[in-house]
Amino acid sequence: MIDADGGMVVGATVTISGTNTLSEVISGEGGLWLATLSEDEYAFYASASGYGTWPAPRHVTVGDSTHITLTLAPPVNAMAAGDFEAPDVWDAWARPNGEVSLSAEAFDGQAAALLGSGAGRPVVCLQNGQPGELWTLKQTVSVPQGRWPTLSFLSATSTTQTDFDYAWLEVVILDDGQPNYLVPWGEMWRASDWVLSSLDLSAWQGQTVDVLFQVVHCSNQSFTATLDRVSVGSATLPSYRVFLPLTMKSEE
Repeated sequence: MIDADGGMVVGATVTISGTNTLSEVISGEGGLWLATLSEDEYAFYASASGYGTWPAPRHVTVGDSTHITLTLAPPVNAMAAGDFEAPDVWDAWARPNGEVSLSAEAFDGQAAALLGSGAGRPVVCLQNGQPGELWTLKQTVSVPQGRWPTLSFLSATSTTQTDFDYAWLEVVILDDGQPNYLVPWGEMWRASDWVLSSLDLSAWQGQTVDVLFQVVHCSNQSFTATLDRVSVGSATLPSYRVFLPLTMKSEE
């Protein structure tokens, strides 16, 4: 059990719902929790005092030995529709560049944002001088004042590139029109399962800024990024560019 910034949460309640099953367990030392379940599909909900919750559960098909990571939201999430489940999700998020859509391949619930699939906005890439495409997901957010505000999100990426070939995901803060690259170009380009990222927003406490997630293609390589559980809130501990892989596996 971890919070939005990758910290281990002790004393969280995990509610497990399945066929003829409804039970609860409590996370212990290191945020670890254990449940004995038969092979089936279950919905897992997480809650804890002092934390927010995500409205949609995480659905997992449990095998003989399945490792499941659950996350908690910050107590107050300044990001609207950060789980992409609401029917009015595109009222909260702007899509100024490219065809940004919803994907059913979500970390939880039924929907996540998908960038890099479909037509992007044609651009000329400054990085290599080649024609490319751009996809942008944008929301205006008031960064909370308090202890260590962070931008947290889950991302999963898919690509044909085995070495960096000018296709990537970047994260940008626009402050009065000036770009500040929290995740710069060329850094997040490898294929990955779900990864939790937590980025420090202390420099913008109390300010209203634009948060941009962008996928850029500057080559013939394919690249898509799926986003889920996006939050802006105050962390319990300082967090500086945390990238934490979230693994789930079954062992026969």
